[in-house]
This record gives sequence, C-alpha cells and structure tokens, in this order.
Amino acid sequence: MWTVRSLCTAQIQLCQFKEGRLCSCIFPQTQQFWIGFLNYCTITAPHERLKCQVSEINDKTSVIDTTVAVSAEGTKADAGKSPSGECDGKQRALEAKMKHINLSFAACGFLGIYHLGAAAALYRHGKKLLKVVKDYAGASAGSLAATVLLAVPENIEAGEVPRRLYRNLSIHKEGRWRKLLPRPVVTGRGAMKCEQFTYGFAEEIRKLDFGAVTPGYDFMKRLREGIESILPSNAHEIVENRLYVSVTNVRNGKNYLFSSFASREDLIKVLLASSFIPVYAGMKPVEYKGEKWVDGGLTNGLPVLPAGRTVTISPFSGRLDICPQDKGRVDLYVKLAKQDLMLSLANLVRLNQAMFPPNQEKMESLYQNGFDDAVHFLLKENWFE
Repeated sequence: MWTVRSLCTAQIQLCQFKEGRLCSCIFPQTQQFWIGFLNYCTITAPHERLKCQVSEINDKTSVIDTTVAVSAEGTKADAGKSPSGECDGKQRALEAKMKHINLSFAACGFLGIYHLGAAAALYRHGKKLLKVVKDYAGASAGSLAATVLLAVPENIEAGEVPRRLYRNLSIHKEGRWRKLLPRPVVTGRGAMKCEQFTYGFAEEIRKLDFGAVTPGYDFMKRLREGIESILPSNAHEIVENRLYVSVTNVRNGKNYLFSSFASREDLIKVLLASSFIPVYAGMKPVEYKGEKWVDGGLTNGLPVLPAGRTVTISPFSGRLDICPQDKGRVDLYVKLAKQDLMLSLANLVRLNQAMFPPNQEKMESLYQNGFDDAVHFLLKENWFE
C-alpha cells in the first residue's frame, strides 16, 4: 500500500533529479504545472486528502476499498469461498441492490465530454435503466454531468445522433446480428447546450498561452456562466435528495457529499466547489455555508452510494462499469481518490488532457467513445432499448 503523498513525492524528486526530463518527454508544455500541482498535493494539502493503493490486476481482494459498497467488482459474488447459506444471503443482497440503482460520474476535468457522450447514450437507449435509477452522484466535471442528466437531460441529447456514433456496434436479436441504426429524435431548444459549451470552453483554454492558469483568466467565472445557461430555474428542486455532489473541505481535508440545496444558487455554488482545482482554477476556494471548499475529486473522485448498486462511469480505464478498455503492459491498478484506475500510458495522457483540453477532433472522439462505451454496457446488462 502506498499513499499518493509518497508516490507523488518520488515523482517530483525524479523529475527534479533529471531536470524535468521525465515530464518533458511526455507533456513538454505542461511540465511546470504538474510539478507545481504535485507539490501542492504532497506538501500543502492535508495528509488525508489523497490516498491510493496499488495492487496486481488480478488480486481483487487486496485492492477493494471497504468504503465502496458496490462497484463493478463488488457486485460479483464470491461463491467458491462461502458456505451455501452465506451464498444465498449474498444472492438476496445482490438482488436487492439491483432493484436500487445509482449512477456515479467520475472527476475528469475536460474529459467531461466523455461523460456527455455516455449520458447521451443512456438518455437515448437506456431509458429502461434510468427509470429505476434512484440517485445520481459525481465529482468535479462528473457532478455537472450527473446534474444535467437528472435535471435537464434534453440538454444532453443532440437531436438525431450521427450514424458515425454507432460505428461497428451491433446487437444480437432473434438469433441474427443487425446493425444499430439511429432513429430521429425531437428535442427542445436547449438541445446540445452542454456539448456546445464544453467545446467552446475547451477552445478558449487552448487559445491561452498557459491554459487556465494564464494570468487574468477567470476560469470559475466562465464555468459559472455555462452552468447558469444550462440549468433551469427549479434545478435545485428537481435534484433535491437525489443528487450527491462530492466536495473537499479545506479546513479538515475531509470529503463531503451534498444532496440538499435550498436554492438554485446553492446548487451552483456546490457544483463550482466540486470543480475548483487549487492553483488550476484559482487561489481562492469557493465559500459555502461559512466554509471553504475545493474539488471533490481530491478526496472522492467517484462517489459510490451505500444503498444499492452504483453504476460507475469514467473516461479513465479501470475497474469500472462504463469506461475505456485499455491493455496495460504492467498489470497494475492504482486506487486514486477511490477510483480503481489502470496504470497505463493512455491513462497518463488522459490525465493531462483533463487539465489541458486536446483539439476539437480529439474532443469529438472522446464524446463518441463515451457514447459507444455506454451502449456496450447497456447491451451487456440487457438495458438497451
């Protein structure tokens, strides 16, 4: 077991010892930001703020976090090591959990475009699933996706989904394979608001000399404008006690899940707090209810709710329900802020893209990947329609 403090400290020392050549060979333009951010996590941040575990990919027992009630791995019964009575009990518990489904979207910065693709697929082809979803949860960009899918899903659906989104996906029906074909969908005036805002926001960041950390650029103001343009006036009433937003308290470094919002402004403040990455988004944390709050992804990047089964969604490859499927050279997972992520070069690249958005073509590809991965999940779980 290693903490992120020790992992990041070793990384920083290695970068400094080799004059930053490890970082510069992969992300030459963002090297200094990552060294500074890792210094924040390992020196300024409370020790409890970030924790991680590393294990072999097949060593399931050593990597499972006891705070995770149900995850992609947790829903599988270990029948071979339990008495028959205990197996029956686990089976009944599993059936009960399947009747109570939650959706959780991971923290991921500008990779939130992947979440929008996944949410579009769930809204279009997963209505059978959404009907039984009790609660929604998320951290950082994931909390924004969860909020929109719960409060105003029509702002995600992009009218008639382009045929390219379906690529080579197919389903088996009545003994024969057939291609998935898009069907026309009538949507409201707000359609595509989320997608357009994300692309526009990313384009702004790309044009700046130093990205979001460019002096004079107000990242949080721009994010607030986007949230206000998307959420309806009664959004706080719609999500009341059904949306759980992960945030980190600056004073004690602990994680909290907010689910009750007295007003639309309260909801917006909590969403902004969940997305406030220190240094990157500014130096002044979001103030709410007399306390200062920062990104929930620092302490709980993928909230798993205690009741029922939580379907997990992330643009990072790992032990998750909806995510990219990478094949790492080293069969290792890292549990970072309660996310089971694969140690792979692809995930390292994604981490950089989360903070420094890639070009428009890559952003559109991420949206498509989210859509496809969600459809695969719906097909596998027999929720597709």
